[in-house]
Formats: sequence, C-alpha cells, structure tokens
Amino acid sequence: MAVIFCVFKPGIFNNAVVALPVIGMKELLFIFKRTFCQIRILIFVNPFSGKSFRTGIELSALAKVSKFLELSGNLNLSKNENIDFRQEGANGVENLGNTPISFSPNTVANLLVNIKPFSNFSLGIQNQYVGEQYLDNTNNPDLKLNDYFLTDLNAQYDLKLNRTDVALKLLVNNLFNQNYVSNGYVWEGPIYYSQAGTNFLFGISLKFR
Repeated sequence: MAVIFCVFKPGIFNNAVVALPVIGMKELLFIFKRTFCQIRILIFVNPFSGKSFRTGIELSALAKVSKFLELSGNLNLSKNENIDFRQEGANGVENLGNTPISFSPNTVANLLVNIKPFSNFSLGIQNQYVGEQYLDNTNNPDLKLNDYFLTDLNAQYDLKLNRTDVALKLLVNNLFNQNYVSNGYVWEGPIYYSQAGTNFLFGISLKFR
C-alpha cells in the first residue's frame, strides 16, 4: 500500500498539501516533479502471512409480517486464522502461533426492516453489526478495532404526473451518529481511518412515459 503526498509549488495553491494514506511496513520513496507540484509516494510492503484458514456459516431469513411490513436479515459466523504466524523482530523470527487474520471479524449481522404504509411510499431501516477485528496479523490487543452497530434509513415517495413518473429518494447514513472505526493500518503504531457521522443523500429520478 502507499501514502501519496502532493506539495504544490509556491504561487500555485500556497503550498497546499494533499495526502492519500494507505497501508504498509517497509518504505520505498519515489519523487516525481511536475510543473505545478511535487509528488511523493511512500510505498509500504506487507510480508506474506503464510498459511491460513477460514471456516464459518451464514444464515439468512425473510419474513413478510403483514401487507405493509417485511423483515429480512442474515448472520455470518466465521473463524479466520493464520497458522503458526511468524514475525521478524529485533530478536529474530518469533512464532506467534495461530492468530486472527487481519480485517476479518468473526461476526457480521444485518437486519432490514421494510415498511410500505402506502402504495407510493416506502421506508427502509437497515441495521448492521460488525464484530471486533485487528489491523494486522499479530493478535496485538493494542491493534484491535472495536465492534460497532450502525443504522441507515432510506425512504422513497413516488409521484405520477401527466407523462412523468417522479421518485423522491432520501438516504440517511449512520442515523444515530455513532463514532466507529472500520479500517486503518500500522505504521509505528495504529493509524485509524475516521468514519463519517450522520450524513444525508437526496435524489430525484424522472421517468418519461
């Protein structure tokens, strides 16, 4: 993975800096010069984790509770481990035994509630739970990402005009404004990608008949 820095030359954007972080361990540095900016790309190479295994089960269900209400969901339970993971350190190669595979939660669950009180209006509420996971393969508790629970909401209202079908759509992500971390990397310690709080999307679609 890589970290890309673009440092604009004086007089262009007042030495603004743009950075795109990615993951890594060993550093390689490349510098590309352009007429308007200098780009630095830091590339970090992760070692192979060796042998590993994944096993699990996924369950799903759908229930039409009434004419206006529908429930659906799925549950994924898994075990994801490296086998005899080895890490090279100052004292040589250390065998850490079986360790969790990075970014592989053992539990992921979703519950979707669909409500349609009127023929031209629908409301959906999606709940998702993601279990704890790790930033790397070392099973280090300091590099663990906590589990989190999110709720999203979407709504749609349909209008039929003379020769046009209009759909008004609203999507609210992270409805309850939860603080959570779902990604990151390790570089002299944990680096986390902050996730968005509550945010909205509104759209209109038109269909001409």
